[in-house]
Amino acid sequence: MKCPVIFLVFFSVLCHGATAMLLDINCIPRKNFKAKITNGIKTAQGSTPWMAIIRNSTKHFLCGGSFIHRNFVMTAAHCIFNELYVHLGVYDQYCPPSICKEVEEYSVTANFTYGKHSDIALLKLDRPVQYKDNIRPICIILDNRVNPFTIKRFSAFGWGKMENGRDSQFLRTITVYRRQREECEPFLRKMPKDDFCAGSAIGDTCKGDSGGPLNAYVKHKRKWIYAQFGLVSYGATTCNFNAYYVEVMRYKMWIMEMVTFQKRNYLWSIIKSPVKL
Repeated sequence: MKCPVIFLVFFSVLCHGATAMLLDINCIPRKNFKAKITNGIKTAQGSTPWMAIIRNSTKHFLCGGSFIHRNFVMTAAHCIFNELYVHLGVYDQYCPPSICKEVEEYSVTANFTYGKHSDIALLKLDRPVQYKDNIRPICIILDNRVNPFTIKRFSAFGWGKMENGRDSQFLRTITVYRRQREECEPFLRKMPKDDFCAGSAIGDTCKGDSGGPLNAYVKHKRKWIYAQFGLVSYGATTCNFNAYYVEVMRYKMWIMEMVTFQKRNYLWSIIKSPVKL
């Protein structure tokens, strides 16, 4: 009787992404999200339930990230260190746990990167996240019919450095626009092949915003959803120009495979565990 059960469980795990065309179907928002970020504005508290903050072994702020699946957060590969912690539900990064009790902390048990030349990483959390109004994943689109290159306007988010050179206490956002490669390369290093250039005339992402998401509304299966299309990678040290962002949809199959593989291993461990009768 064990074989049919195993087959059905594995089949369900493997086919879920293909049928839903979203990494996690629970990402579809129940409400509209308002969309250093130099010259950015503060977000509305509670409007960004997919934002993650990455901290090191001393709980010092390192980078931003995005909560994409019950067990995973996505960030930039250059944010990876030996011991990492993820905080979800954060708005004020300096708010103590005794006051901001809605914030949840997770330790990172494993991290996965896509080769040494790609600035994208997945962080596996020490336990599954229970979805709440203030903690919910951002949509990652797996559907090949969605062309990310047609999307020109994005919202970037982060707690990085502001105009005064200090990390932002509150989560901030700024609107950036897709640029041509030629608009970045004369002033920045050569753009990696899986990145894209984006910027704004009034501000920029900055140090500390690395790993944070670039999101946009897109129509998917007759519904408007809020999805992640980029993540902050590299920009000018002056934080007043265009910057490079990882083109997330180029990695959609790798993301799905990593999430599926980890879920399959977990289910396999349950199946192999002895059952008390």
